[in-house]
Amino acid sequence: MLRAWQPRGTRILFDLRVGGIIRSGSYALRSATGSGVRVMAAVSGRFQQIDILRAVAALLVVWLHSVHLISPATPHGELVTAILAAVDPGRIGVVLFFVISGFVIPASLSGTRVQGARDFIIRRFFRLYPAYWLSIPIGLVPIWLDGRTVPISAIAANFSMIQNALGYGPIIGVYWTLETELAFYGICLVFFLLRIIDRPATFAWMILIAAAGEWSWTVAIRSAARAQILAPDGIGTMMQLAQYVVGDPRQAWLSPNSMFCTHLSVMAFGTLCRFWYDGKLQSRWGRSFLVSVAGFWTIIYSSKGVLYWYLGRWTWNVAQGTLSYSIAVAIFLLLVGVPGFSWRPLAYVGRISYSLYLFHAPLFLCSNMVIERWDIAGLAESPGVSAAFAIALSIGFSAFTYAVVETPAIDLGRRLIRSRGFGATAPEPSPMAHHRVEARSARLLVE
Repeated sequence: MLRAWQPRGTRILFDLRVGGIIRSGSYALRSATGSGVRVMAAVSGRFQQIDILRAVAALLVVWLHSVHLISPATPHGELVTAILAAVDPGRIGVVLFFVISGFVIPASLSGTRVQGARDFIIRRFFRLYPAYWLSIPIGLVPIWLDGRTVPISAIAANFSMIQNALGYGPIIGVYWTLETELAFYGICLVFFLLRIIDRPATFAWMILIAAAGEWSWTVAIRSAARAQILAPDGIGTMMQLAQYVVGDPRQAWLSPNSMFCTHLSVMAFGTLCRFWYDGKLQSRWGRSFLVSVAGFWTIIYSSKGVLYWYLGRWTWNVAQGTLSYSIAVAIFLLLVGVPGFSWRPLAYVGRISYSLYLFHAPLFLCSNMVIERWDIAGLAESPGVSAAFAIALSIGFSAFTYAVVETPAIDLGRRLIRSRGFGATAPEPSPMAHHRVEARSARLLVE
């Protein structure tokens, strides 16, 4: 065996024996190159830069929602208002989550068509749904405390995670992003079954098609309305058109789903970044395309926002659709491009970020109701302190749910995959492994 260069915290061994397995650390991973050299890698920990990115994304969303607990009368009220007038911290966090998904998810598909697809579905199911299902009754608590009711059919639809597609609203507002994630998972699964998930051109075309779809539906909506609608970035989707036909046209641009294709293209951009990171973006055309897309998100989008401000047409939608996307992509490129950047407390927040993302909003509402009704410790007179209390409560509760819900569910999914019914067939090499092995490919991600 030949020991290769290894990044900190990662061991990678080249095993020339066909079918050889090397176990080290917490798990063993199989992959291969086209030459038949089998690479065995085991990582003692997660890729902390991704965890830190997740933490930043979650905390930005949490901060935006906590602002609703801070009145303009507080000393920093005007500063917060000025920041929120320029950018949308919550949208920055959401876009960061989308880019991270693009960076991680396609690379997690491996094995034969049947086994690889089955394992992927099991892993994603046990990663997302248990904590998500727990968030539904918790999300109903502040609704019931406020004296409102939710139809049983709406609650049942929310358990599917595709409630919008079924015609129902989300119990917790952040659920809309999970529907977008599921759509991306489905697209990646199709690419995997077609054996084109290992090609950078696949995701380059995905970006171009998504962009064309956005602009096409924008034209369709404007033509249908026969009116000039101020759209921050020329974005339109089937969801928008449906809203425009059956609902209030002025609300069509305000739906989170109105940027569905844009979010898919952001995820595809994250996948291209992963190809580059692993040294698999070899062609000059591929690198030029990646640089062009990165320049579009970071330069063109932000310049468009500045132009709208200069013309006096700055709105909240413009803030959401321009600078917020540019800042999110810039943060991702900065942190992924900085090797060895790590801070354990922030990395831990990244590990519990899914629970934090799901549970913070209902916990904020509940704590605010309790504080306002009973004025606990005078917190009602100190909105900033009450917001800090709500954030601390959310982080503590998220750590609890990560330990007792997320981690056991993930382990259950892994055991199910390893069981006789799901793990008996040895997987064939991952499609994304048929490339020249680079040193950077040793930095594996663990979802």
